[in-house]
Amino acid sequence: GRSWAGRRHRSVSTTTTTLLPSRITEGNRSGIETCAGEKDKRRHCFATWRNVSGIVEIVKQGCWLDDHNCYDSTECVEKKESPDVFFCCCEGNMCNEKFVYAPDNTQAVQTPSNPVTQKPPVFTTLMYSLVPIIGITAIILFSFWMYRHHKLAYPPVLVPTQ
Repeated sequence: GRSWAGRRHRSVSTTTTTLLPSRITEGNRSGIETCAGEKDKRRHCFATWRNVSGIVEIVKQGCWLDDHNCYDSTECVEKKESPDVFFCCCEGNMCNEKFVYAPDNTQAVQTPSNPVTQKPPVFTTLMYSLVPIIGITAIILFSFWMYRHHKLAYPPVLVPTQ
């Protein structure tokens, strides 16, 4: 599958610090921020970015708190197929410094070794349309035949009138 990666010059981290390019201030020129959170919660890093005509544009990077999708992921990898804004999260110091887009191709249908030619959908449509019509016609013809057969076998009895 296709994959590409974006890299920043500034450092990023999870449990200790994380890069927030949109929040770099006079007091914090390094672009590194400490991720604070409750002691029983896990701390992660995240990155969001866009790919505009092959140019990677970082939207935001920072701390991400206690998301089971990020557990034990040491690399920041987006696996969704063609999102508008790419997102990845990871666990570990500076793990969102490098982020990767690698779509998950495990859902791709594998071709069998002996491929069977598929019937066109027109055939299926015709079968679903014609079978009921032919069935109903056969029932009507059979009913008419039974009615005529019964009528001829037992002609109506005329009651004499006096």
